[in-house]
Amino acid sequence: MLQSSYGLPSGQGFDPRSGPIPRAYVEGIWGFHLRPAPGGGTRLGARTRSRTRPRPLTRPLGVLVFEPMHFIMQIRQFHNLRRRVGV
Repeated sequence: MLQSSYGLPSGQGFDPRSGPIPRAYVEGIWGFHLRPAPGGGTRLGARTRSRTRPRPLTRPLGVLVFEPMHFIMQIRQFHNLRRRVGV
């Protein structure tokens, strides 16, 4: 599992468990899961969750910037992993 927490607009990281949470922030976690696939193979899946504040500012950024950026990053990640595994 991966986790990230960034204050906005500074981009500085913070730890939500041990310090004050900024008024504007983006926080996300990624979980990677291996599942059996038909034919004896293995299927890799990824799940993400995020939380942002303030919603009127971060929601448009999420839809226009963060989600497309994450999609491109994850597709590339899976492509590179597939190439290295040799599938």
